[in-house]
Amino acid sequence: MSNKICFSKLKGRRAELGLSMFDMAKKLGMAEGTYLAKENGKRDFTLSECKAVAKILNERPSKIFFDEEVS
Repeated sequence: MSNKICFSKLKGRRAELGLSMFDMAKKLGMAEGTYLAKENGKRDFTLSECKAVAKILNERPSKIFFDEEVS
């Protein structure tokens, strides 16, 4: 899946919950610039970061980071 699709889901869900990129960076324990680069597809999220993002967004990682359910 392309980063554009993937991260549009992330951005959309984050916005639905009223969270800023600064909020996400703080919740994930990373610098805002680091989070910005990851959400904009310039750096990769680690597996543990994907899980943490999904938990913050109250979604399954597959719903945020993949096109389809992954078994």
